[in-house]
Amino acid sequence: MSPVYNIPDKDDIEAEASAWIVQVDSGAMSKGDIEDLKEWISRSPQHKHSFQKMASGFLEIGTLLQQADTSQTVKKTKPKAIFFSAPVMLSLAATVVAGFFLLSGQGPEQPGRAVEPAVQYIANLGEQRDVTLPDGSSVTLNTSSKIDVSFTETKRSVNLVYGEALFDVAKDVNRPFVVHANQGAVRAVGTVFSVRSTRSDVSVLVEEGIVELIAPPAGGQSNVATRSEDMVVLARLSTGEEANFDGVTKSIKSVELTDITNRHAWKNGMLIFDGNSLSDVVDEITRYTDMKIVLSDPEMQDLQIGGTFKVGETDAFLDAMTLGFNLDVQRVSGNTVYLSQQN
Repeated sequence: MSPVYNIPDKDDIEAEASAWIVQVDSGAMSKGDIEDLKEWISRSPQHKHSFQKMASGFLEIGTLLQQADTSQTVKKTKPKAIFFSAPVMLSLAATVVAGFFLLSGQGPEQPGRAVEPAVQYIANLGEQRDVTLPDGSSVTLNTSSKIDVSFTETKRSVNLVYGEALFDVAKDVNRPFVVHANQGAVRAVGTVFSVRSTRSDVSVLVEEGIVELIAPPAGGQSNVATRSEDMVVLARLSTGEEANFDGVTKSIKSVELTDITNRHAWKNGMLIFDGNSLSDVVDEITRYTDMKIVLSDPEMQDLQIGGTFKVGETDAFLDAMTLGFNLDVQRVSGNTVYLSQQN
């Protein structure tokens, strides 16, 4: 007589997935618990699907790995089968992650065992956000910016998905710190530098130390899975140098310390201009707001502007243009303003 195997009921699997989500959100996850969870997920496609579905309404899940590293608990636990209604599930957590599968081995194999969680950080429009990374490095995200952070035993990788970030890197000669952006990357050991990604290229400005601009060999694609040692060094930048590149180096120039301080003033919520062209100033001002400022006369673009403005205070900037630079301000709609020269 053939053995009879009982197929787990779908509702039972979803109940167990719900219980796991509750335990994850409680923060009481030991390393043993994480291993149990990984084993539970790998039992069947239904287990994995149910867990993904339960976690999909949340923002982060990888934080449970960090909690486990600092936990003194080693006892393995098995979740109780508890049923929850959808409204209850949606209110259980605000930080449960989608990156868990990458770290738990449910995704593609990555070089080096993950020792810290892959975490995503976002700064919204008009916002600056300070983040301390597990190695002690710090990151300040500028307006409308997003990074994915993934650390292993052998490397520290950050993917600048979009926007701008200022990095103050803790020195670790055994684990290079690599920031991926567009078609290339920036490699450092311990230094202070900013990376800004635009549609056309990437701008790197070094405030302190030395960084390398690196890119995959011709035809390759840069991402966090690409080993930095397999990349080609395009250039080395030291304190006070800036470069633009998009897989190949476009330009390298020296920047005065005062200009670097002004350029990085956004980390303190300020914008400082010292003889910048009006067109550049308008581009920078509008990065922090949904307002559109149009220069009605092309001859105004090169008008030199100086002043200090608080991020997001667009009305103060427009007042300064009227009072200090004799420009007319015409609001044609709620979010569109025209600047023109006074007659």
